[in-house]
Amino acid sequence: MLTSSRTCPNDGSKNLSEQWSGLIVVLEPAKSKVARTLGILAPGRYALNVG
Repeated sequence: MLTSSRTCPNDGSKNLSEQWSGLIVVLEPAKSKVARTLGILAPGRYALNVG
């Protein structure tokens, strides 16, 4: 999940990266085939490739 915080809003991890590419915005994960494929459970903005 993309965040400007120093902590991940999903799991509280502090191991974050500023290098990413590709973006998906999920509004309703339960209705999204893409969200199910990627294992996304919460609405938000997600990076597709983190380097």
